[in-house]
Amino acid sequence: MASHAIEKFEVVGNLTAVNTGTANIAASALGYSGKAAVDFDKVDVGTNSTCGVYATYSAPTKPYGSFGPSDYVELVFDPQDLTNIASVSVRIGTNATNYLTWTWADSTLTADRWNLCTARLGAGTPTLLGCDFGNIGYLAVIVTFDATTNTLADMHVARVSLLEAGDA
Repeated sequence: MASHAIEKFEVVGNLTAVNTGTANIAASALGYSGKAAVDFDKVDVGTNSTCGVYATYSAPTKPYGSFGPSDYVELVFDPQDLTNIASVSVRIGTNATNYLTWTWADSTLTADRWNLCTARLGAGTPTLLGCDFGNIGYLAVIVTFDATTNTLADMHVARVSLLEAGDA
């Protein structure tokens, strides 16, 4: 089996802004491989250097218990500009309190094109109890900027997937 999408980001109905620095969450036809995507903007609210979207799921609608540390997480992300972006992160967890985080620095990204950001599941940084992949209830994509006053329109997210080690 190849890719197991946790979130395809084809609709915005189940997505929420991670904070007040996130605005204009909308569906886009500009997705990766001809699929839809979700766009969002970073706005200047003077208090947040991050923006992004998150989704919560009713357990066990996202059961991926067969995945382990040698498997991979993949983010498909398109930043329109990297001038003020420091990094992009994915959080996957049982809930918004217990999750793992993977982060890709701006130096690993290319502006205005789809980036396939991949990391081993075992490289995730745990918060509290980390993640039970047999019971995924939370997923977030968070973009960190250099300053709270930085802004950027039209960042696109197309997918967060789990990949078996032989498929990455």
